[in-house]
Amino acid sequence: MEYTTSDCAYKLLGVYHIHRKPRNVHNPARDFVGIGFRIQGNSTFSYAGGSFHAGSGSTLFLPAGTAFQNRHDTDEELVIVHLQPLGHSPEDFRLYENTASLEPLFRKLYTLWEEGRHNRCMALLYELFDALEAPQSSVPQVIAPGVALLKQSFRDPKLTVAQAAKSCFVSEVYFRRIYHQHFGTSPLQALLSMRFDYATQLLRSGYYTVEQVAKQSGFSDVKYFRTAFTKHFGCTPTQYKTRKELP
Repeated sequence: MEYTTSDCAYKLLGVYHIHRKPRNVHNPARDFVGIGFRIQGNSTFSYAGGSFHAGSGSTLFLPAGTAFQNRHDTDEELVIVHLQPLGHSPEDFRLYENTASLEPLFRKLYTLWEEGRHNRCMALLYELFDALEAPQSSVPQVIAPGVALLKQSFRDPKLTVAQAAKSCFVSEVYFRRIYHQHFGTSPLQALLSMRFDYATQLLRSGYYTVEQVAKQSGFSDVKYFRTAFTKHFGCTPTQYKTRKELP
């Protein structure tokens, strides 16, 4: 099963869903590439070229041929993909932050691999790489911390635009104005869109009830979720979930 990105061609070796206790371990250089999505937990990676921190909701590209040290002080849960590079592969570590919306795709990738549906795995890999390689628009520095907070914590039902503004040390009115000028929408609408986008991915996976989807998408009130979802999409969450054209 071969897979090609803009950088290199790869052969899919395996997909793993891992739960780990706190540890500090040295990883020797390996002949395969690893792509890890961190569902929960925080880790520090150190290697010859430097060090960095990977938090929950981040995706990490681990190059072949590079030894590294991995330390995490709390329990962690990950989905890890192993790929054998066919030709030249990127030699640098790549950390993609604020990728929590990709969690359903990584979970589905693992499930498909376990079921032996490897052709579907290929299709999902293309979708995942496209999402990771999508160019990120520059954000005005004054609101950058708030934008990052919205993207990283949109599944938290207690998250508010006021908190995002506070993280930037500016007023909520000013934050909303600069946000709208740059993105063409309000931060509240953007927050709802992220939650709806994540909710549709969970519904599409077929693994969650409407109540679970509401909770995991940042809606503390399932009744409000149903009403807002129906108004936004023109159908109820249950109708969306059972539409035959969805995979």
